[in-house]
Parts: sequence; C-alpha cells; structure tokens
Amino acid sequence: MNIEVLQTNGTRGSFLISDTGRATLNALRRTMISDVPKMSIVRVMFTQGTHQDNSTGEIVESINVLPDEVIAHRMAMLPIPTRHDEFHFQDKCPNCQDLVIEDRGCPLCQILYSVSATGTEDGKTITAGDLNVLGDDTLQIPDGFQTIPITKLYAGQYLEAYAYAMLGRGRDHAKWTPVSGVSFTPRKTAVIKNKGRAEQHFFSLDLGFSIDEFKKNRLDDPLRVIELSKALNHVGKGSGREEKFDGAIVLEEEPNQFVLNFETDGSMTPEIALREAAKELEMKFNQITTDLADSFSSR
Repeated sequence: MNIEVLQTNGTRGSFLISDTGRATLNALRRTMISDVPKMSIVRVMFTQGTHQDNSTGEIVESINVLPDEVIAHRMAMLPIPTRHDEFHFQDKCPNCQDLVIEDRGCPLCQILYSVSATGTEDGKTITAGDLNVLGDDTLQIPDGFQTIPITKLYAGQYLEAYAYAMLGRGRDHAKWTPVSGVSFTPRKTAVIKNKGRAEQHFFSLDLGFSIDEFKKNRLDDPLRVIELSKALNHVGKGSGREEKFDGAIVLEEEPNQFVLNFETDGSMTPEIALREAAKELEMKFNQITTDLADSFSSR
C-alpha cells in the first residue's frame, strides 16, 4: 500500500491510496473510526453549593441553564489534543497499571482541566476556551475550537469544575472517535473523447473548468477529477444536454487506486489519524499471523 497526501487543510485531509484493494482500504477506514486512540474527557467533578465571589462580594450558587450531566457530556465531546507518543492507556501506564481503577491517573495517562466562571445579568456563554489545562499549555483546547459553547450563566450563578481526560477508542464510545465523514472513491482520470462537443456543450457553461487543464486530452489530478465528475451532472442524464454532449468527456477508473477523504475532530491532524490507523491495522494483522502460527504449531 502506498499513501500520498493530496491535500490537508486543518482538520480535513485527502489522500491517494494505491496498490491496495477495497477490502484493505475499508479495514483502514473502520480502524480510523473505531481503534485509533484519542484523548477525551471521561469524568467531571462539579463544585456544589453557594459561595461568595471574591471580586464582587456577591453570593453565587452552582446552578445554570443546563444539568451537570449535559455539561459533562458537552465537555466529553470537545477535541482534546492527543499525543500518542507521550500518553499511555491507564491499564498500560508505567505508574498506574498496577493500581485499582479508582486510583489511576497521572501526567503520563491523564490530562486535567479546570473551569471557574460566574454569570452576568445579560448571560455569559461558557465555551471550550474557558477550560484551562493544569500543566503543559500546549494541551489547551485548539484555538479553532475554543468558541464551542458549553453552557450559559446568569447573575447569581457560577460554574466550577475539574475535568479529567484519558485515552480511549471509538469502539467503546463515540467521544473517542477522532474522525468523521470517512469515505473513499476509486481514482479516476478524465479523458476528452470529442474536443469539439466538449468545448461547445461543457466548457462553454463556465463551470470552473478549462480545456487547458487537460494535457493531451487527459486530466489526472485526482481532486480536480472529483470536482469534474460533479460538474458533469450539468450535461448528464436529466439535464437536457446529454444527447448533444454525448460522452464528449468520460471518466476512467485507475486500477487499485483510491482517493480517501475524511475530517478529524481537531484532536489530531489528518496525517496522524491515518498513520495511527495504519499502525493499529498492522498490529492486528501481525497478531492474526502469530495466532495462526501458534495454532498450527500446536497440532
């Protein structure tokens, strides 16, 4: 299997996968969704009761427009920065693996966040940016996601909580799924079969394509071909132009080549998500090979 980066833009990625089949690529897709480790908030401790705001002297109470359970769920779905080479699963953590579950949690397997905010007369929206990491500042919620709303506080209300994040896998809960919209399509090449009809009935429609993009009547750029396939609907079946266009441009599939598209939740880059999926899949195949060898050798 060969992987080529076609385009990455923040959380979105497009990759050209070659020398493989649909079954293997589908296994990679499912692995990204279910098995790539990701950090997520799993426990939130809320301060309950009333206290006096030191800055104003106002008595505030730990209530707001949403139940604590809903706030905890919203925190669980935030994109927590995930560094696979720095953190361990708690049952494999060098410091915590021998402890009971309730006592586990250290800088090698857990990230701790805190939030402390009071409301205003007009209402104050508490967002992901109000969560402060206790430790390495680079583990803050990424800038592009700090405006995600969590709850709203009004005068006399406050929110004080500690949130604990740990590694998990999407097969156990959706909050640990790092990707969405994972899809792949066969890589295609666009070929002009009749230049005259193509110019008259397609390029003249000003759909963002020029005949100059076609070198020797072929367009090979995988992403542009995907855009072209959508634009060809303007001259396809039901458009009223299909008879005059008459297949002036056709799309030909390239064998054993696919374009993979997906988006991450912001906890990691698309390149890291794909790399970790490949590592997980390799470990699975190696384990199958080992199990088969052990099974046959025991006979």
